[in-house]
Parts: sequence; C-alpha cells; structure tokens
Amino acid sequence: MDVVEREKLIIDLKSRIAAGNKITKEEYRQAAEGLILAVNPSSLGYYNGIACGNMGYVRNDLPAEAEKFVERHELEHLLQTGKEKSREFSADLAAVKEYPWGLLQTILFSLRERAKYYNSPQCYVSTLWKTFKVYFLPW
Repeated sequence: MDVVEREKLIIDLKSRIAAGNKITKEEYRQAAEGLILAVNPSSLGYYNGIACGNMGYVRNDLPAEAEKFVERHELEHLLQTGKEKSREFSADLAAVKEYPWGLLQTILFSLRERAKYYNSPQCYVSTLWKTFKVYFLPW
C-alpha cells in the first residue's frame, strides 16, 4: 500500500467513525495489514510499537495475542482525532475491547523485555510506574 492509499484509508475510517458508523473487527484487521508493519525489535528500542505519520510499527517478536493487541493500539493512534483526553488510554481501551488476552501478554512480555534496559532495580520500577500511569490512568 503506497502513501496515498494509506492516507485515503485513514481518512475513510476516521470519517466513518466520526459519523458513528461501526467498524468491524475484520475491517480493523484489514486496515492494520495495510498500515502496520512488523519490524525488528532493535529498531524500536524497548517500545512494543509506535505510530508515525500514516504508518504504525510493531515488534516482530511479540507473542501472537500481544501482536494483535499492539497492532490495534497503534492503529487506534493513526485514527485518533486529537480530542482524546488521554491518547494512550484511549488506544488501550480500543485494543483491549478486542484483544483482552493480548493486553495480558503485552504486559508480561514488556516486564521481561524492559528489564534488559535497566541496570538498577530502582530505575526499572520507576519506569514501570511511569508507563503504568501513561497507559492506564485516563487523565
């Protein structure tokens, strides 16, 4: 999918959402196939995924359900309007409704993987707390 096609897809989905039309789980999966790219973990650092412009990137070593959850989370970022109270919480909420086990797998995977980046237990715990606040507290 080229840049123009990706942009058209995002605009179409945003318009449908704004009009109150339901997007099916299958439509979200198809959109993710065109807008989200699985990449080597080294290109994302300790992040599981990121959304930039009209593309999302997800680690290619995530467990199966975690991959679905993170893909849906990053897709949600691509579809956000800027009116969300908390962009991360909003993206998590959309993803967890479809992939609740994916959230659990993502948390467990992240706990293990992030430990590799910190040489101090205090820094590790502090970072986990900051991450928890950003992703799970809606203010």
